[in-house]
Amino acid sequence: MTVFTQRRIALEGLAVPFSSTELGKISNMSRKQTNVALHRFAATGWLNRSYRCIIIVDVNALRGFAEHDDHA
Repeated sequence: MTVFTQRRIALEGLAVPFSSTELGKISNMSRKQTNVALHRFAATGWLNRSYRCIIIVDVNALRGFAEHDDHA
């Protein structure tokens, strides 16, 4: 991990180098469904999006969301 990457993670959160299309494929969702979910999570402040990268800002909030069954 480069110093730049370490600083970026410290300042912005955990960088995940996936596009929405790639993330959709590995999570068995369409690109449209993936974008809706990413937009929802970004609106709550849990993550930020940039070109071909998702930056997780609040990993605990995302983990809590994933652990509940009632997030329809």
